Amino acid sequence: MPDTKEVDASDFAAKTLPHLGDLFCTAVRLGYTRSAAEELIQGVYLQAQKSSCCRRLTANCRACLFSILFSEIKLQHRRSSNLSGECDRRTPELSHNPTGSKQPRDAEMLAAFETLPLSDREAVLLADVQDFSIEEIAFILETQEDTVRLCLSRGRKLLREAFNRNSGTRIRNKGSGVERDEDGRSNL
Repeated sequence: MPDTKEVDASDFAAKTLPHLGDLFCTAVRLGYTRSAAEELIQGVYLQAQKSSCCRRLTANCRACLFSILFSEIKLQHRRSSNLSGECDRRTPELSHNPTGSKQPRDAEMLAAFETLPLSDREAVLLADVQDFSIEEIAFILETQEDTVRLCLSRGRKLLREAFNRNSGTRIRNKGSGVERDEDGRSNL
């Protein structure tokens, strides 16, 4: 059973600071500009300092931070929708790559990713980019595990279709046993 004693400021920083880069990348991938993402992450960090879940040394600190991030995003969306009828998201940047390495098809994959409905995009991002489990994603998005599974299945299928349509190449279904060349013909 994890230790649940309150931590001091230095322990809290040591536990949470390593995750801020992932939070920032997630905000950017969800359509925030760099400056808007920085402001969002500052708010998330302040909320985490107040949160009892993040103020305790638990293995779920990362999931708690992402839960606060998605709660803040939903809150901003509601506030801006009530004020102006539009979401507070800015023009999306195609990628944030802190290591500087770039895959040749990143732009195509990100363009396909942008076509997903928001709920599917959030689930795919948390599962496939941030490596959260179904249970953790359900906690973060405040939904049921079955809903997460549905969003993942649908999101991955739509992402595969959008990428195939945009790039002219084919991504095969995992385990389908059929490989396709760039023209979409099977190699059987």
